[in-house]
Amino acid sequence: WGAFVLQASREVAALGPANYLRSPRVLAEWRVRRLLNALDSVHLLLVPLVPAVKACVATGALDPSLRPAVAPVAAALQLSLALRALQYVALNRSLGPLLVIIVEMFGDILSFVGLYAFILLGFANGFYVLFSADAASPSYGAIVETQLLWLLGNIDFDFFGSLADAPVLLNTAYAFFWVYTSLSVFVMLNLLIAIFNSTYERVAVESEAEWLWLRLEAMLDFEVAAHAPGIDAPGFEEYYSELRERNKQRAVR
Repeated sequence: WGAFVLQASREVAALGPANYLRSPRVLAEWRVRRLLNALDSVHLLLVPLVPAVKACVATGALDPSLRPAVAPVAAALQLSLALRALQYVALNRSLGPLLVIIVEMFGDILSFVGLYAFILLGFANGFYVLFSADAASPSYGAIVETQLLWLLGNIDFDFFGSLADAPVLLNTAYAFFWVYTSLSVFVMLNLLIAIFNSTYERVAVESEAEWLWLRLEAMLDFEVAAHAPGIDAPGFEEYYSELRERNKQRAVR
């Protein structure tokens, strides 16, 4: 964090604030890697802020009630930092291609969730109408949560206990339950597995090329930063000089 602030300060001092924001490098980085740069900006703000708030709470400078409010931010920060570190994990030849495949599968999951949402919410609406006749009916959110727990094998038929005095509604709810679980587990889950298989076969062919591109992008990040105006990066030129002496070219392995 300190190195970034020092580098940015030197660039701003060399170019001026307005020219720095309009510099080709800054504009290119935000255009190509907008999401990652936005995530990095959040990290640079929160990484020093969260420990500072905790320290102030411990010393009594701030209200102790702020500590529970900071905990979710700190937890989310740990997760986002771990995800951000995947760019550097991708440099590894063994893990990089697997990361490419996983990213593609996440795209498939998003498409699948969009399709499955219609089934989930459709049955949730049906259950909500059935339970609406009872004063002690569960909320809509509780119904959706219960449906998701059914997919994990957490099935509790006491959920339908409030319909015990209405046999028609109870039998209809049981019918909805069996149709929903059968459709979700035997059809949609197997569809997701088939999508994963096809994605793996499609991406695995070019996963190494995609990995080399990720590796090149990460290396260019370091190279661009090292050659920024006003930045002295001792050892960087020596690194490439050693590569040229050993391989006569820039190596990718």
